[in-house]
Amino acid sequence: MTAAGVAGLAGLAGCIGGGNGDSSVESDTTDWSFGITREGTIGYIKASGWAQLFENADTDINLTLNTTGGSEEAYRLCAAGENHITRGTSAMGMASYNEESRPGAQFGGDNTVPTVPQQVMAIADIRPFWVTADDSIQSIDDLAGKTVHNGAAGSRFVGAIPFDSVGLYEDIELTQGDWSDIPFALEEGRVDAAYTYVMASGTSLPGWAEQLNSMDSLRVLEFSDDQLSTIEEDPYLNVTEVPVNEVFGFETNIDTVQSPTAPYQWYVHPDLSNELVKEFCEISFSNTDEIQEVHDALGLFNEEYAVEGLTQSPVHPGAVEWYQENDLWNEDLIEG
Repeated sequence: MTAAGVAGLAGLAGCIGGGNGDSSVESDTTDWSFGITREGTIGYIKASGWAQLFENADTDINLTLNTTGGSEEAYRLCAAGENHITRGTSAMGMASYNEESRPGAQFGGDNTVPTVPQQVMAIADIRPFWVTADDSIQSIDDLAGKTVHNGAAGSRFVGAIPFDSVGLYEDIELTQGDWSDIPFALEEGRVDAAYTYVMASGTSLPGWAEQLNSMDSLRVLEFSDDQLSTIEEDPYLNVTEVPVNEVFGFETNIDTVQSPTAPYQWYVHPDLSNELVKEFCEISFSNTDEIQEVHDALGLFNEEYAVEGLTQSPVHPGAVEWYQENDLWNEDLIEG
């Protein structure tokens, strides 16, 4: 039995192993600091659900949430040994492993990390698409020279990397701000377009976007076939279909749109023991029904989803062992 803390920790940096330039952690520690985005975010809600699950489970693993300024900060703290586990986009793992930079995942040059956190499981993905109230904008290509609302600061990767993939990133002014401001920014003409999204498990807009449902002049913007082919070749992205005619309460200009997506993962510090990470997998996958109820974003979470969303950066050996024993391991993935 264990009692897991679910409160954010203040002044944690340097307390686990990241102080004095040491990025290691004790392999057999069961008190895990869980680096996560601020309270109220979807990431925080997901992590809180996992912490509650482990509080009630027969395990010595304690998950204590350590709130940070964003996903990349949390990921870097894990790399520095100041968190044991964290959430990050698939791009963070690939970019840090390859020591390269993409928008929202700057890990090249002077921005490399001392230790590359390792994947454990894919947990969720969101499916973005772009809308406008400007009749002169008919497609994604028309966004060159325009201002596009890119959501809150922590969402930069999801909204920016598709433009980087198709060569439009330098031609578009991406602005960050509160999600809830997007409908007003579009109505008032402060931005030319904006991105919104649905969760992979459904077709409902997030709560902040419900006002978009009253804007029946909105147009949904499409990438061209050539652009989609380029995105499909980008290892950082997948392409999935969103039935936008089911998303909005009015007839949209198109029925479906192709969405460039990327999964979110749980990453752990590579020094954690194989036995503990394997136990983390066992408890998580033995309670998928409970996890799916935490938030709509986790509605598809199960063993198959978790391994299918793993990408080209190292997977912790403890997780590899669990997947192999359950006939789920993909030999194309990278063992840590």
